[in-house]
Amino acid sequence: MRERFIHLQFTLDIIKRLKHSVMSSQRQGKQYSDDMRLTVINKHKNGLGGKKIAKEVDMPLSSVKTILQKYKKNRQTMIAPRFGRPRVTNEYDDREIRREVMKNRRVKISLETFRRRIRDWGLNGRVAIKKPFISKANREKRLKFALEHQLWTSDDWKRFLLTDESPFNLHGSEGLHLA
Repeated sequence: MRERFIHLQFTLDIIKRLKHSVMSSQRQGKQYSDDMRLTVINKHKNGLGGKKIAKEVDMPLSSVKTILQKYKKNRQTMIAPRFGRPRVTNEYDDREIRREVMKNRRVKISLETFRRRIRDWGLNGRVAIKKPFISKANREKRLKFALEHQLWTSDDWKRFLLTDESPFNLHGSEGLHLA
């Protein structure tokens, strides 16, 4: 198989930052309802300025400006549907990656070497353990049972019959989840 090369140099520091970034939520602005967007546009059509609109509808001025710019550009207020998988990295992460790559563009490493370095740093994917959903009430019952029976001897447990609770899904398979 032909070896593919990537002209990248990722440092441990950048990969670690990426790991923390992926776990944190993406930086996104607040989503305003279509009614709220329409209110902003109507107030603008009635002659109000951006600052007054922002104050009246209790919204940041930057949000009012964004709504008005999108309306002037597209002539619609509805939120466009999103397609595809959400991005894992945000703009800040992308800039960090680019900065590291631009430091030394002549380093050539194979894709497999890149993957090995990531694994060496402990950033390899694992299949998450499937854990059954246990409601708060059920947790409390289990804890109460455990506390009541914590001093039982093995003879006491021999007289006790435990039955298996088999889990099943009403809405399809849970599938694999990477952790």
